[in-house]
Amino acid sequence: MLMFKTIKKIFLPDPPHASTRQNNDQKPTCGSPNFLTDLYRINKLLLNLVEHPQLCTVTFEDKKQSFSTSILEINPETKTIILDEMHPAQGNDLLKQQTKGKLSTHLDGIHLAFILEQPSEFNYQGIKAYRIKYPKRIYYPQRRNSPRVRIKSLHIPFAGICHRNQASAGGVVYDLSRTGAGLTLTNNHARIQRGDRIKNCHIHIDDHRLHFDLNIGFAKKDRHGKTNIGGFFENLSNRDQNKLSTFVAQLERKHIRTNKTDEIF
Repeated sequence: MLMFKTIKKIFLPDPPHASTRQNNDQKPTCGSPNFLTDLYRINKLLLNLVEHPQLCTVTFEDKKQSFSTSILEINPETKTIILDEMHPAQGNDLLKQQTKGKLSTHLDGIHLAFILEQPSEFNYQGIKAYRIKYPKRIYYPQRRNSPRVRIKSLHIPFAGICHRNQASAGGVVYDLSRTGAGLTLTNNHARIQRGDRIKNCHIHIDDHRLHFDLNIGFAKKDRHGKTNIGGFFENLSNRDQNKLSTFVAQLERKHIRTNKTDEIF
């Protein structure tokens, strides 16, 4: 019931007087310090997401299924975000129908979320993508005194073979969801790029070995020169999918308990 109320809360429209608060982050909408409304801070946070690529989850109001995507680029001048196409593909149809959607992900172990504003499909460097307006607010609870759950701190190793050149790929999982994973590579001898498929992948969670293929959605270097990649699971058995879902649910519950907030979801 608590999580249901939270999900409804972020889908609620801004109050009529919200526009008068856009330049005052000390008085965010809905009276919560967990929402960023200041344009400068929103822009800075979105830049962080581009520099440190994360797998993102998109959900739609009144729809049970979730979809995976990633932020490809932002344009501070036009105040727009370039969003990759979604997986599974049904999410693209919902977005084009202007169905109200919410994007959520993690940055430095902190859960963030915002409403997708005015999506429009266009061609981005030869691929299908979506341009959306900057959100009016971003849910981003920055509690310095609260423990932060970092997937990377669990030291989950990853290994697989790049299908394109048969080179081995290895690294550490830094982001995990029911549909995909984000990885920091220990090396990039395989020269992995967007659109590649990594075969025969495996990771260990709770003494269980998951086997899958990974369809790469992004591959970027961070400011330290490390290559981060993100992709969507394929050929995951029902047994492994159930194990993964249970593991992710445990992480979500732990994150809720440690943050002790009635707004996280």
